[in-house]
Amino acid sequence: MATSDAVPVILGAAIGAGGAVIAQVTSAVFTARRETSRLMWEKERQARDWKMRESERFMSLKQELYSHYIAMTYKPIMALVLLTGREYTDKPGWQKSLPRFKGSFETELNALRSNIRLLAPPLVAERVEYAHALMLVAMLKAAINDSSLEWRHKLADDALRAWQQLSNVMRADLHGDGGALEHSQDHQPAAERPRE
Repeated sequence: MATSDAVPVILGAAIGAGGAVIAQVTSAVFTARRETSRLMWEKERQARDWKMRESERFMSLKQELYSHYIAMTYKPIMALVLLTGREYTDKPGWQKSLPRFKGSFETELNALRSNIRLLAPPLVAERVEYAHALMLVAMLKAAINDSSLEWRHKLADDALRAWQQLSNVMRADLHGDGGALEHSQDHQPAAERPRE
């Protein structure tokens, strides 16, 4: 009888042990799925964080380039506008006071323009080149003194307006304001507008 009583006990123990093993396997499968999902979520989150850091670094670099360009060109453009005014042009040798883009200043300014051309949207790069060209033309015309004072002052004012528009376009780009960029493109100076 002892053998007959042991069979149900052994059978019950085997069923119980088998159930425990099945429960552990089932639990391990669900845990593995949960851990896989959590691992995928962590990878996605880390990729988003890296992308955000990269975007912030890129935006910071653009801001640094834009502000450096505006700061470097502020004094020359303001001096040009001021020096082409009537009260200064009556003095002998006033052209010697005109700003010049040469030496290390010119080298640094050209490097900034090249970097902006590489990193900025096309509209910003075009505005940089347009403002730069107008500044150079205004400086050259003022220095040569081959045109009327009014014409030289108008060129300096045009260069100042182009510089101000450039500043606005740069600001719109940094703020991510595509509407303001498009609005700036719609209001191009007459010399920039495509001919129809």
